Amino acid sequence: MQLSGQAQPKAVPTRDQLLERLVAVASKRAYRIANDLLRNRAEAEDAVQESLIDVCRSHGSLRDEALAEAWFLRIVTRRCLRILRRRRLKEAFWGSANAAPNSSTSADGEQRLSGSQQAQLLVRHLQRLPTMQRSTLTLRYGHDLSVEEIAILMDIKPSSVKTHLVRGMRRLRLQILPEGEIE
Repeated sequence: MQLSGQAQPKAVPTRDQLLERLVAVASKRAYRIANDLLRNRAEAEDAVQESLIDVCRSHGSLRDEALAEAWFLRIVTRRCLRILRRRRLKEAFWGSANAAPNSSTSADGEQRLSGSQQAQLLVRHLQRLPTMQRSTLTLRYGHDLSVEEIAILMDIKPSSVKTHLVRGMRRLRLQILPEGEIE
């Protein structure tokens, strides 16, 4: 018999329950984030699937079930950052023709923007930014995440997120605005 003043211990979800929950609740959001970071549907799908495998392997390290979605999104984001770093290294060694991302991207956000030449120009300029700047800008303005959420997902300090956002915006302005308009 349970007394009303005593707290009941939380049941730790099984691996299958956790996986089902993440697939049902967080996988679509994870895919959108991965696709926006990687700009490649196949790589985004692979990143989410590999992250789900990582969740299966390390589900025992999850201490608070309420944080499962954030934990999963952090795993996805970190995997995407590794892919982007590898892509940049390939580009440095083999040239941009071999490392250029596949142009087939999700129909989600990009089809809505495809008619806009300005949006296409912005995406091209965004792709030229360093990985961390591009990632923070995409998560902040593309997915409306707070600085604190981005810091958790990318495993960096909030001050570093702010620095990457400021530097990324400055670089975008320099790329987009004609030289006579820069103040």
